[in-house]
Amino acid sequence: FKAAPSNLKRHATVTVWDETRVKLRLPEDKKAGKDFIHANYARGPFTHKDYIMTQGPLPDTVADFWGMVVQEKVGLILMLCRCEEETKEGTKKSKSEQYWPPDSSAPLQFPSRHLTVTNEMWADVDDQELDGIQLRQTQLYLTRTAQPQLHRRPVTHLQMRNLPDMALPPSPQL
Repeated sequence: FKAAPSNLKRHATVTVWDETRVKLRLPEDKKAGKDFIHANYARGPFTHKDYIMTQGPLPDTVADFWGMVVQEKVGLILMLCRCEEETKEGTKKSKSEQYWPPDSSAPLQFPSRHLTVTNEMWADVDDQELDGIQLRQTQLYLTRTAQPQLHRRPVTHLQMRNLPDMALPPSPQL
């Protein structure tokens, strides 16, 4: 997809395929005249839209990310990295904006999308069962004030906190 604004892409070398890209279609997106998010549908065992793959949101695309989650009725988010990772040189590199509330005391609000994201619980899953992979599970809730019929919807967020960057996991079971 060549017309994607560069400020909406984390990595310029990672392309979005126009044939399978997710297009933002919520009323606020149509009103703003935008449909781009750096995300593609991925084929699964049932349909060609079983999964959505996306890069970690940028500060300016977090609201669009949650708009996509609402639009596509996503119930599970699997994050394969930390928000920041240390480079070989010892500096920090941003891999994703913190797009979910870190705890229950500070919900994220997106007035332009009439959306609030709250964090109701988190737990670190025993990493012994996952071949050393640290997995954090967070139960999030979306409240969309523009759609009263969607009062509150759960979204489970799983974050693999120490999956090797640019490498394979230690076990094929993951």
